[in-house]
Amino acid sequence: MNTHIAILRGINVSGKNKIKMDALKSSFMSLGFEKVQTYIQSGNVVFRYQLTSSGNLEELINSQIQKDFGFDLPVLVLDEVELANFVKNNPFAGDENKEAKFLHVTFLKGTPAKETGV
Repeated sequence: MNTHIAILRGINVSGKNKIKMDALKSSFMSLGFEKVQTYIQSGNVVFRYQLTSSGNLEELINSQIQKDFGFDLPVLVLDEVELANFVKNNPFAGDENKEAKFLHVTFLKGTPAKETGV
């Protein structure tokens, strides 16, 4: 069993795509995921599941959300190794001028398009 985090985009923002965390947890558990934990109303879910590719998990979770809640959401799944690498490679770690509580990270599904200028 591996630990994964699913990051759901666009839920519980400005009253749109509302999902209660207990319902989201139940939805994940219905997929056979274990030790499912949600984080506040963020749409971030930590769970354990057999070894499989993140892409397959993303499709599986997206389909279940459509079935259970009726809307299509972008889903990003990372495993514990990927998360550990983000922490390890943090360019601001150890910088005495940066307070850890103010550091943030954003995960993107793909490479953003180049800016074309304004």
